[in-house]
Amino acid sequence: MILFSPFLAAVLWVYRFRIMVRGDTITVRQGVGKEYSFHVGEITKVVRRVNRNTGLGTLNKTTIYTKSRHVSMETLMTGYEKMESYITENVAPEKIIMKER
Repeated sequence: MILFSPFLAAVLWVYRFRIMVRGDTITVRQGVGKEYSFHVGEITKVVRRVNRNTGLGTLNKTTIYTKSRHVSMETLMTGYEKMESYITENVAPEKIIMKER
């Protein structure tokens, strides 16, 4: 059991958060909890934070806000670049805010 527990922890870490896009609907599932969806038109703002002063290089964090929820994504997440391009193409530019450190 002691040998198995690190692998179980790694599997739970990998599948704890997932964002899926189908057409104009974004679906978010956090861990083993319920998933929720929202339409791209419900996005009130998108905040992109760029941190260039890290030992790992440039790190980006994007937070998508709706009226009732928000979702954050980071550079190291799988598919981050695809989601960034989707947001750029489908969200009005005046809703996207850039913050740089």
